[in-house]
Amino acid sequence: MERPGTYRYITTKFPMNKIYQFPFLGNRQYLHGTTLFDSLRTLVPKGASVHFKISEMIESDCVEITDSEKDVRPNAVLYWKSATNEGRISIYAQLASKEIQRQEYDEQSIDKQVIISEKEAVFSGISPYSFIATIIPIHKKLLKNCIQPEQPGQWFFTRLVLDTIPESFQHVTLKFIAVIGKQLAKSEIAVDGGRIGEMYFSWKRAE
Repeated sequence: MERPGTYRYITTKFPMNKIYQFPFLGNRQYLHGTTLFDSLRTLVPKGASVHFKISEMIESDCVEITDSEKDVRPNAVLYWKSATNEGRISIYAQLASKEIQRQEYDEQSIDKQVIISEKEAVFSGISPYSFIATIIPIHKKLLKNCIQPEQPGQWFFTRLVLDTIPESFQHVTLKFIAVIGKQLAKSEIAVDGGRIGEMYFSWKRAE
């Protein structure tokens, strides 16, 4: 089993079809979407479009990353398409390790740099985190301003559609679009003035 290292600094492509152990962020009891996406982005060709979806929460720190087809639905999947090729990468939860590693994730350091205006959230500055780890707290703050759910619960990141993965960014704008079926919130993403995709959060009611 491999440990790729600190998720925000994953930059090297690692072997497919193996089991990896990743840290949980903060006091969470599940594998965060930022960790999953950043582990897969190293396997995506530069400039390719991506469609990343988490179908089921992963409550284990160990996952298999594979490009092989299986009979069971993956917990998460990333589709990518370049000018010359396309592919699919799947994540399957495995048995948790005996000793789960944890890593700090200071969302407040992003939150305090976000300006809310009606249905838009704007971040400007230098982020200590990856692109995905930066836009998640931005979207959380935007949804808190735009939506008042009827039941107690929490928004979870579940889907990301990008024309390309930004290699750098200084200004990020998220624009709230709609809530689909009262459970799926959709927002547009713009980087440095240009629209690049969409982000989706799903509402999970408190148990």
